[in-house]
Amino acid sequence: MKNKITVIGIGPGHEGDMTARAMEALRCADIVVGYNYYVPFISHLLRPDAEIVKTGMKQERARIEKAVEIAAGGRDVCVISSGDSGIYGMAPLVYEMLRERGIDAVVEVVPGISAFQKAASLLGAPVGHDFCVISLSDLMTPWTLIEKRIRAAVDADFVTAVYNPKSTPCTEIPSDKKRNQTANNIALVIQAIKKQTMGGPPLLLRISGLLLYCELLLKNICYPIC
Repeated sequence: MKNKITVIGIGPGHEGDMTARAMEALRCADIVVGYNYYVPFISHLLRPDAEIVKTGMKQERARIEKAVEIAAGGRDVCVISSGDSGIYGMAPLVYEMLRERGIDAVVEVVPGISAFQKAASLLGAPVGHDFCVISLSDLMTPWTLIEKRIRAAVDADFVTAVYNPKSTPCTEIPSDKKRNQTANNIALVIQAIKKQTMGGPPLLLRISGLLLYCELLLKNICYPIC
């Protein structure tokens, strides 16, 4: 019988936003692998004898390597991911690493509520039509390509959710510059929208929503989106 890796989307931060399926999977878990910041949000849902494996920031591959190693060793394992496990989450990396290593394991992806869905509900701006999600992180994607995607989204009139406005590693910039960089990245998005549109009422609502969302991020009162 094949061993199983369950990738669980735990939602945007509040237990009330976690799906029943995610909570059930956590309660049944023997081993849970996760980012050390997220584990406290779900530890009370785990069995007392559940084994927890934690790693730090930017150690995503190490977490998945450990999960794959556990599955290859004959045990089932759960991997937690913030928001939805397939949207900037851990599920793609699980599939990628299993394929790279030629390991035949069962993968179950448990969807979760993504941060952009929660942000839209907080803003009173439901995503009721075609939309796209764009990350401003240039750690793995060149900024020229990110900017091209932003402009394409504007030209297509997509409602756009923005992730990862702080694109430079925190260890490389002084803390007093982080907020300025975040504001500058967001300003570029807003500028691109304003330049290429006529500013009719529906668009103005979207711009206002983006501005408010950015304000929430800058004041650190929105759910984590990274």
